[in-house]
Amino acid sequence: MQQDSSDFQDTDLYDDVIISQSSENRRTDEPPKVSPARTSTSSYSGKRVAIYVGNLTWWTTDQDLTDIISGLGVHDLLEIKFYENRVNGQSKGFATVVLGSDSSSRKVMDYMPKKEIHGQIPVVTPCSRQALNQFEMQARKGDNSMQNGGGQCKRF
Repeated sequence: MQQDSSDFQDTDLYDDVIISQSSENRRTDEPPKVSPARTSTSSYSGKRVAIYVGNLTWWTTDQDLTDIISGLGVHDLLEIKFYENRVNGQSKGFATVVLGSDSSSRKVMDYMPKKEIHGQIPVVTPCSRQALNQFEMQARKGDNSMQNGGGQCKRF
């Protein structure tokens, strides 16, 4: 048994899946396909202003954020990227939102915290290392409290 497990130590299963899928599906006469969202943001040559949106539930989607931002009258949303737990792929509860202007970022930072997303009031901050560290610490703290039984209900 140990001999079989040592054979797999140098093998990364994810690389095998990615390589086999990409080599099987790609034709040499066709260029690789790019999703429309990436095409629109990569061809955008104007200003890009990034902000963090945190205190989100793990099931909040980019469509939820898009709908709220559009409802604020901001129409230059360029990109939304959720930070995910590497182990299970679940959202850490915060995202980077990239907008096309300073005025849009100020509008989102002023008015989004007054909205409710899945029962949570979002925290919106400018992108900085300090804000990222704060959101990461909050995500880790939440993970530890759940692992230690902190998420269980009290019994009376």
